[in-house]
Amino acid sequence: MPAKKVTAKSIWKTLSVIDVNKYKEEKGGLDYLPWAHAVALTKEHYPEMRYMFDRYVDREGNSQYINMLPHENGWTGIVGCTVEIEDHTHHMVLPIMNYKMQATLKPNAKDVTNSLMRCLVKTLAMFGLGHYLYTGDSLPNEYEDVREPLVRPVVTKTTPIDITKIKPITNNDGTPINPNQTKQPTIG
Repeated sequence: MPAKKVTAKSIWKTLSVIDVNKYKEEKGGLDYLPWAHAVALTKEHYPEMRYMFDRYVDREGNSQYINMLPHENGWTGIVGCTVEIEDHTHHMVLPIMNYKMQATLKPNAKDVTNSLMRCLVKTLAMFGLGHYLYTGDSLPNEYEDVREPLVRPVVTKTTPIDITKIKPITNNDGTPINPNQTKQPTIG
């Protein structure tokens, strides 16, 4: 039987109803979803999910993860991220910002790394994960937990055994492997 085709609608339906509130954090008065939780929640449903950060080439031919932009007081930059789930792709860009969501002038490596990971989470929101955090809502629309249960109930069928038909396990010469078992077991 061929695998069920994953559609953009089914991805949205799966990820947009996940309640990320237990994972969100707050900084500078704004809620955000840490990237590690965003990736883990997405991979629970789509383990083949991939992401890639944009690379920019400067005038000297050096490749880097930041597109530097001139500013009257120095420079700032933007980063970009592409996420692929099954055959569906979203791309987003994000300025390098501080925790107050203001553009950072002369960003350092930590500023760039933080912005890359924020951009990853923002791109995952385009697929539905935690999208409501960007709109100020407290829960996703029609919230329900769509995850499969980790433990499924097992239905078993038991058949009574006639122990009078059980034969002792023997060696090749017919002697019992358990020397104490010389006759058929009896029920007390």
